[in-house]
Amino acid sequence: MSGRSVRGGAVSPAAQQARGGGLAGAGALLGFVVLLVSLYLPFAHLTCESCPAVTSTHLASGNLVGGTDGWRVLVLAIAGLVTTGSFLLLAPSRRQTALGSLVLALAAGVLVVVDAANASTRVLGWPGSGQSDVAHGPGTYVALVGAIAACAFSVLMVGSQRVPRS
Repeated sequence: MSGRSVRGGAVSPAAQQARGGGLAGAGALLGFVVLLVSLYLPFAHLTCESCPAVTSTHLASGNLVGGTDGWRVLVLAIAGLVTTGSFLLLAPSRRQTALGSLVLALAAGVLVVVDAANASTRVLGWPGSGQSDVAHGPGTYVALVGAIAACAFSVLMVGSQRVPRS
């Protein structure tokens, strides 16, 4: 008889790798879902510097879907959901889907950051750039959190699928 206990049996490195990849995949999936939700939340609004504090200062507001890059981010987030879902469901091509998820998360994150930096022209459609009276809405922060989570967990997915050197 072997000296190993059946209950406390050793877990193979491949099983640990699959478990870690599954948790990272679930986290990336959640990041992409948060990114999708943020597309429909108020992303930015223009304020009026000379308005009295008692009145509403919102002159124009918009969400990311109505902006220049909204549909691009939407397509990237849906592609990220599909790619991450296939990472969780298809074992043979996990490394490729992990890399694909990372690329999609980074591309979506870059677009969100660019739109947050130039919200007056890219989201609200106002002519000119560098408007100092643009305030970011909750959609900006939710989109950033979703993009960062998708990127971070995608990196963990890629790391969990690293081929060990012999």
